[in-house]
Amino acid sequence: MSVNMKHISRRPVLRTDWPLVREWRNEPSVFGYLGTNRALSLEEHMTWFDNRLKDVESYPLFGYYIENQLIAITRIDPYEKHFYEISIIVSPNHRKEGVAFFCLQDTLDYLVTDAKYSETSIFATIHPSNVASFRLFTKLGFNQVKLNDNGFSVLKISN
Repeated sequence: MSVNMKHISRRPVLRTDWPLVREWRNEPSVFGYLGTNRALSLEEHMTWFDNRLKDVESYPLFGYYIENQLIAITRIDPYEKHFYEISIIVSPNHRKEGVAFFCLQDTLDYLVTDAKYSETSIFATIHPSNVASFRLFTKLGFNQVKLNDNGFSVLKISN
């Protein structure tokens, strides 16, 4: 089934979204590409989730919805002063439909128009075997700048 991107809306993630976010994050096909390489306990997830919701103005955590159904989240995480990492998780029901591209492009458009991000660099860190994410980010204009100590590709958006 294909998604009509016109039906997707962005808003800050709500606390009630935590079960889906945890479920998606804890899928072996997802956490295998993360630095933790394991599922998070409920306590770990809730601590992270609640802390993120306290300061979504500074560190956006966007939910993408069709009607009121969460289908993806994007995050902007501070790394160093003026450096932010962008990431995404898409519902298993909406993968390979263009949702990730749409949501990441929308988040990047938001960053370009928000003055507090005008002097920042946006990068993504991709697991060496996550070919789909590597292609996605390069399609969005990111270029590989290095490999980190764990062998992950670090890609930076071209300005």
